[in-house]
Amino acid sequence: PELRKETTMAAPQRDQAVYDSEGGQIIRLNGCSFRPNYPDNILNLGNDYSDSEVIPLELVREPENPYDEQAIKVLHKGEHLGYIPKALNTPIQEAMDRGVTYYARVNEVVLSKKSPLTPGLIIYIRPNGAPPSEQAALANALEKAVGGGSDV
Repeated sequence: PELRKETTMAAPQRDQAVYDSEGGQIIRLNGCSFRPNYPDNILNLGNDYSDSEVIPLELVREPENPYDEQAIKVLHKGEHLGYIPKALNTPIQEAMDRGVTYYARVNEVVLSKKSPLTPGLIIYIRPNGAPPSEQAALANALEKAVGGGSDV
């Protein structure tokens, strides 16, 4: 399926975020190419989803990271895809440490015309849950991920 999520927001540059009016951020991940299954893990993200479905992600603190004790890794179905850039992770990490939960989803897989087999990943995150416009799609994706027995 097409992974580009319709948005009126511009794509972020490396180590920058683009913010929306609902408190969400669009962020380009770092470190994707260092993951063991790269680039297939990024290129195949949409295989289990239809074009209208949200592809949910999970943000996980990684305080034992030797390069950044504030590191936040991004997972899809338990697979590590990359990191929130170090330049952006402090306020997110501080919020997570206070118990704030984040909604996260794939926003866009970025393919370069020069290097189509080295994709990047842009994600959308928002503290305290999905925006109202995405709650139904998220519930459907989560139900599918857990085998249809979820009461989200």
